[in-house]
This record gives sequence, structure tokens and C-alpha cells, in this order.
Amino acid sequence: MCSLDDVHGPLEHERPASSSLQGPCALILGQPPSALGFTEEQVVACLGATTSNVYLNDTAYWRNVPASVWSYTIGGYQVIKKWLSYREHGLLGRALTTDEAREVTYMARRIAAIVLLYPALDTNYLAVKQTTEPWPGISKNG
Repeated sequence: MCSLDDVHGPLEHERPASSSLQGPCALILGQPPSALGFTEEQVVACLGATTSNVYLNDTAYWRNVPASVWSYTIGGYQVIKKWLSYREHGLLGRALTTDEAREVTYMARRIAAIVLLYPALDTNYLAVKQTTEPWPGISKNG
């Protein structure tokens, strides 16, 4: 078995993980949730309790990637899946390097951090929205 830090090879498929997010909070975040000012319950509430193992081949995979991190999209594309698709063995003619495999780990951690910011960003947006002045000629509700 490989952890988030030691994976090599082209992406082939993903398989559901059997465990919940409770155990791997520190694994996906790279540090205990408390070091970031969160409880494990807050992390699970933000990232969800569903995780998957993202397989590169039959033996190498990233373990317990939260579904919200794996499915995170920008411009309609799943970020991690798209990044890996450009680095498949058939395109590069080689397996992922150690640095490339670590980059996926770091990318997953950055995406998890973004998802963890959602509640604070939503709260901030609502607070700012309530204190804005309407533009001349435009209703506040429209």
C-alpha cells in the first residue's frame, strides 16, 4: 500500500475507500486539524465523510482522497483528474516522477484547504452583502 506521499504510474481508475474521513484528516491536510484551527468534526463537515482511493495502477494509489477534493472543478474540469490525464504513461512515455506524485498530494491538500474555507467565505460574503449600498438605479434585491 502507498500513502499520499509515495505514488508512481499512470492514472487508471478510482475505487471507493472503505474508511471514512475521520482517520485521514491529518493525512489529507498534511497536519492535524487542530494545527489549522479546526476540529476533526469541522473537517468532516466541510470535506464530507466519503473518501476514495485514487489508483494509478494495481498497487500504487492515493489513499482516502475526500470526494469533495477529487470532484473539485475549475472551469468544468476535475482539477486532479485533469492534471493526471496530461501525465499518463501513454502521453509521456514514462511513469510519474516522485516530484509529480508529490505534487498531486500537495494539490489535494491545497484543494482541501480551499474547501475548508467555504463556510468562512460564505459567512463573510453574507456579512458584506448586508452592508453594501445599492448602486444608483439598481434595486438591492435585483
